[in-house]
Amino acid sequence: MVRSPLYNQEVRFSPTVKCMKGPQVLTSLLNQIRNYYFYSSVYPDVADTLKQWSEGGRKVYIYSSGSVEAQKLLFGNSEAGDLLGFINGHFDTAVGPKTNAESYTAIAKEIGLEPNEILFLTDVVKGLHSFLS
Repeated sequence: MVRSPLYNQEVRFSPTVKCMKGPQVLTSLLNQIRNYYFYSSVYPDVADTLKQWSEGGRKVYIYSSGSVEAQKLLFGNSEAGDLLGFINGHFDTAVGPKTNAESYTAIAKEIGLEPNEILFLTDVVKGLHSFLS
């Protein structure tokens, strides 16, 4: 979700738009965000929690159905400021569908951990079942 301060309304992107990687779409979105037309909303405790985890030596990775580019735009331009310094890496569905256990195995391998060493937080129950299998 992105909030537009110019229009004081939320803008939600459909899965089709989130997956678009066309240069025109990303360039337009990037320009709008950089010009402060849009900023992403995060829960009030997100910035402090990410900072605490980072200072405590924990690593944070994002796995989203939104593209890596979109993740970086949103976390880099949040209403809490630039949060990218607290995030160690980004994954999107190029690694595989969130409903396939193999996707989580591939991420674990790429970050050098065993799946049982990862704390996985999600709002998608099907993804949780895939991670646990």
